[in-house]
Amino acid sequence: MEFALVCPDCAEKNPLAEPDGNDLTLDPEYHQEVESLLELGQRVLDFAVARQRVGKFYPAAFFSALKRLIDAIRRQRQQLRQLYSVPAGKVRFIVDSCFS
Repeated sequence: MEFALVCPDCAEKNPLAEPDGNDLTLDPEYHQEVESLLELGQRVLDFAVARQRVGKFYPAAFFSALKRLIDAIRRQRQQLRQLYSVPAGKVRFIVDSCFS
């Protein structure tokens, strides 16, 4: 259900789009891709740490970039969970505050 509060002038200039009825649904394959990317990042990190133990050193920038990548994938996973956890029955308020 949507409620829109828009001034009459703005409503004539930019009418609100009609809802298409397509609700967001979580694609299980997308979730699996995010999880596999996270697992791959962890495996690369474990491999690099293991190689350092035997004397094969990587630059510090490699570990920094890998950590940023893993953190970004974790944030993406969290955002997906939050995005798709919105209940199907929702009320949305649209307010256009123009001063014309």
